[in-house]
Amino acid sequence: MTLGPGDLLAWSALLGERRMTATAIATSPARLLAASAPDLKALCDADHEFGYELMQGMAQALAKRLTATRLQLLNLYDAS
Repeated sequence: MTLGPGDLLAWSALLGERRMTATAIATSPARLLAASAPDLKALCDADHEFGYELMQGMAQALAKRLTATRLQLLNLYDAS
């Protein structure tokens, strides 16, 4: 999957997973914001508005990835 500006990577760390579920390679210069999961969770606990916005963004990212996976599976079975 190709990610673009504003897309989330490594969101699984916020859900308690210790294992990364994705990797990435930048194909052009990029600016990234990195934060540790414990620090980000603490920020969400301290600022519920921020936490709500972050979780809303995560839900949108998950929905986008689920749709992409569903389309890939449809293409796979359609080619059979």
